[in-house]
Amino acid sequence: HRATAGHGVPRWLDEGIAIHVAGERSLERVQVLWEGTVGGRLITLDDLSDSFPARPAQVSLAYAESADFVAWILRRSPDGPDKLRAMLGRISRGQSFEEAVRQTWSAGIGQLELEWRGALSERYGMLPLLLGSGLAWAIVGVLVVLAWARRRRDSKVTLERWEREEALSARERAVAEMRRQEALTALRWGEP
Repeated sequence: HRATAGHGVPRWLDEGIAIHVAGERSLERVQVLWEGTVGGRLITLDDLSDSFPARPAQVSLAYAESADFVAWILRRSPDGPDKLRAMLGRISRGQSFEEAVRQTWSAGIGQLELEWRGALSERYGMLPLLLGSGLAWAIVGVLVVLAWARRRRDSKVTLERWEREEALSARERAVAEMRRQEALTALRWGEP
């Protein structure tokens, strides 16, 4: 709102920038975006311009798309962040959103959306094969078992070390007690 001097921007842009600025990273958002891409259920940016859907699953998809589109714009070229700032500056000076986009990226928002959707398809092209077959869950399961086994092994090593340290300490206490007893006995018998 401040960057555009109160001039309106599409809801998806506002939310996408907010998520980016907050530095939010979410595996759930990636999963929702993957499912929307693979299932052909992506919502057009035009449909997200004024408001987000009411159904929870679609709301999650709307936020995931918004965040990903803004991230894609920022990494699309080395000067992505500068271009986004330039576009917001144009809007703050009264240009319409569409005109600011066209002047900034030499393409309309529709063309940019098509490119972004193509990039999504490339990014998530192999995931359906992996996740759909359960391979990813199998890998996660194996990693959990390995982590458990490692933790158990580390705990066993720690307990063994503590036992050795305790035994050494007990021996040292026993030797010290023996010397003390010997010293007391020597004092009783008058030995120096």
